[in-house]
Amino acid sequence: MRWSIEVYFKEVKQNFGFLAEQSGKYQVAYALIHLAAVRYLLIFEAMQRNGNISFGEQRDLQSGKLLVISYSNLLWGLFRAIITGVFEQLEEEIGKDLIEKLTDGIDGAVESFLNDALHMSSSQVRGL
Repeated sequence: MRWSIEVYFKEVKQNFGFLAEQSGKYQVAYALIHLAAVRYLLIFEAMQRNGNISFGEQRDLQSGKLLVISYSNLLWGLFRAIITGVFEQLEEEIGKDLIEKLTDGIDGAVESFLNDALHMSSSQVRGL
């Protein structure tokens, strides 16, 4: 039984931010310990739901999804800045109202895409 506790602590230290905080405040340490435990339990619950997948595979799958979404979100921020710059140059020619409609439509489409990406299967995530 002791070994499973050691494995848990190793996992939460390496992958879930356990004891990684730089604050000396008790409240911060207390909150982060519990957040690491909640992260672990969410992955454990997902592993049990999937049945035929190990904890490490489930963790890697979820981490991969988050990495893809984070990277996509960063890229979208860059592209949005470029698009906004171009629209600002065209504002006098096409009007502010049309620019707002275009920007809102693009934002909605990208947000929908990123939300859909959160629900992709593991094979789809590995293919990205």
